[in-house]
This record gives sequence, structure tokens and C-alpha cells, in this order.
Amino acid sequence: MAFSKYLLLIGLFVFGFAGRAAEDSKEQLTYLQGVHDWEELKSSQAKPCKPELDSREVLVGKKTHTAILILHGYAQNPEALEPLVRFFSQYNVNIVAPRLSHHFDEDLKALDSVSGKDWTTQTQKAFEVASKLGRRVVVVGYSLGGLLASRLALANPDSTYGLILLSPAWRLSSKMSGGANIGTIFHKSGNDYLNLEVACDSQHAYYSASGGNEIQVLQEAIEIAFKKKTSGHGDSILQKIDTPMLVATVAKDDTIDSDFIDTMMYHTQTGYRTFLVYPGTDHSTLMKPDGLSLHFSGKDSRTFYESDDLSGQIAEFLHEQVTDRFKLVISKASESNQSP
Repeated sequence: MAFSKYLLLIGLFVFGFAGRAAEDSKEQLTYLQGVHDWEELKSSQAKPCKPELDSREVLVGKKTHTAILILHGYAQNPEALEPLVRFFSQYNVNIVAPRLSHHFDEDLKALDSVSGKDWTTQTQKAFEVASKLGRRVVVVGYSLGGLLASRLALANPDSTYGLILLSPAWRLSSKMSGGANIGTIFHKSGNDYLNLEVACDSQHAYYSASGGNEIQVLQEAIEIAFKKKTSGHGDSILQKIDTPMLVATVAKDDTIDSDFIDTMMYHTQTGYRTFLVYPGTDHSTLMKPDGLSLHFSGKDSRTFYESDDLSGQIAEFLHEQVTDRFKLVISKASESNQSP
């Protein structure tokens, strides 16, 4: 009898090991397919004016507990969000950051021909790649990227485990909206009005007015749905987002309507939302998440880091609302970096 139990234990161990090995093999194949799809997605785009401004990724060689999809803002490229890429890299997770369609192409003014559908189609494909690189997906979006990230959460509610939106372009400021409309009518870019040089670097981006109007087209569904909500005739699209959310803005943003974001934050279904407001007017403030002083915070069902830094707030959000493995990896990394 004892011998039979011994054989049974051995059998359970062997079959358990074989099952785990099969699952690991399946995950690795999924990961490799994701890497292949990512390369195809990058090659489907027009060439960038400089290689260093193209899509970028951080891949660790296997499927990770979470994959991070990072989406940059309008008239930007992934280089602008390199501080965020470095921040998430410390978690030992797979990261993909696509260059949005017609941003910094070899023909810099190709942005004039972009459509909102180009961006939504491309980012959906990038999301599907991220789903193969990680067991769960967190989408991070800045400005236009925040608007696109919101739409991804609505389109993929069961696969989006976290949404981190930095100054999301849910609505442009009246100044920016008016400039895009007038510029489109008179075929003038923001560079023409402000006498800004256009060149192949992040400091001399091309600000296409017609491209700006495409942002407003993407915003329109949210705007109209919200107006219906406030008049009692329908629901806000944003209200349907039930993904854990962290949204951060600056108090008096000169590019987007911060007050609109404030209002919309309280019309989402998610029970896990954090709304952070930092002082200032500069739309680009949150592109670097360190060294910030918090002005206002709203929270549900969570506690904050003692630090006001946006990076600290993001770290706590990931640990509490996505998976506690984020904090564990950080702790181990910190311990390994300590001198004996």
C-alpha cells in the first residue's frame, strides 16, 4: 500500500511537471508570435525620418505577467516618452511603444493625410501584440495617446487590466480647437502661425492642423455621448470604462480642457480610479514622472504613496490594482542594487 502511494505521488509529480512544461511551451509560442506580429506592425508603417524616432520596445525573451503598451501624444514620437519606458522597464515586463501613423515619417508633412481610423486601427493591433507578450495588459497614454488608450479600454474591456492616462486629450482647449479649425480652412499648420521650424527632431515637430482636427473627430463620440448623459438621454461612453484607472493632469493645461477631464472622471463605472492634478499650465509636464508636487488628489479604495511624484503614484496603482508582483519585482531590484 505504501509503495502504491509512493508511485501515485511520483505520477502526480510527473504529470504536474509535464502540464507546467506544456503550459510554458504554449506561452513561449504565444510570446514569439507576438514578437513576430510586432515586427510586422512596425514594418507596415512608412519609414521614420530618423531610426531613433521609430517605435521602440523592451522585450525580456518570454511572456511576462504584464505587458505595457505606451502611446505617445500628437506631433510626438516614442522618444518623447523614454522616461516612462525606463520607469516601466524596472519591472522586468515586456513593453511596446508604437510610433503613431504618419508621425515623423520621412515626409514630415504626411501628417496632413492622417485619419483617426489610421490611429485606432494601428493601436488595436498594438494592443493585440501586447496581449501576446503579457498575461495582462496595462495601457499608458499621454495626450492623444490617452484618448486612444481610453478607446482601447472600451473595445477590450476583458483584456485591459489597467489604464494610466496622462493629460488625456478627451477635449482640446478652446484655443487649440479653434486653431485646428482655422488652420484646416486656410491650409495653414501650427508651425506657420507660430513661425516654428519643421525638422526631423522632437523639438521641431510638424503641427498639422488637419491632423489636429482628426483628434476632434475621435473626441466627438465622447463629447456627444456626454452631452446626452447630462441631458438625461443617454450614457457617456467614458462611463462604460470599468478598468482600474489612474488619470493625471496639470491644473490649467494650455492644450486640453482640464475641467472637462475633472467632470468626466466621475462618470466612469470603475470602482478603482485615481485622479491626480499637478500645478502648472504646461501640457508636457507629465512626460517626466519624477520631481512633481501634487496639487490635488481624488481616490477610491486605495492608499497613496507618501511621495507626490507621479512615478510613485503609478507604482502604487500598479501594485494595488493590477498585480502585487509589480511591488515584489521592484523590491528585489532595489535589494540587488544595495551595496553590501
